[in-house]
Amino acid sequence: SEAKEPVAGISGGRGSAPGRFGGPVALALTPSGDLLVLETLNARLQAVDVYGNPVPYFPGDSPILALVAEERAATYLDLAVDGDGYVAVLLFLGSGDAVADYRLDLYAPDGRRLATTPNVNAARIAIDSWRNLYTLDYSHLLGPGGRTEPGISVWRPQSTSAQSTPGGIAR
Repeated sequence: SEAKEPVAGISGGRGSAPGRFGGPVALALTPSGDLLVLETLNARLQAVDVYGNPVPYFPGDSPILALVAEERAATYLDLAVDGDGYVAVLLFLGSGDAVADYRLDLYAPDGRRLATTPNVNAARIAIDSWRNLYTLDYSHLLGPGGRTEPGISVWRPQSTSAQSTPGGIAR
């Protein structure tokens, strides 16, 4: 019955230990039903269950995957997970004033960063079943009544033919 269902509550808190969060900015569902939390202050991904308990999702039975260290300050914006567990992380370096500051990193299910796609000037991302990446980007379109609206772009995965370049997402 509904009366026996668990009541939603706040888990975790601030910090860097498993089950604690530093600047959570995005959440994505994994193929196994766990949740990945992108933490901008801790520069990491953390896997938790629906109750906020740490889950040993990453290599070494760790609930935490440290993101690759950057040469400049990184601000993490969003993440998406495809049906095979590949994780796309959207970020910008420095102030984010230039298109060249933005990029998309692709991580394998085992935690390795596979590729970096530069100039992905976007605020949010989503991945569909065919690994097409959709971005809510900063292009300005004129909508009804001349109102400025954000643009949506589609980035298609590269071909797996012998002539393609490994890694990255092609637009």
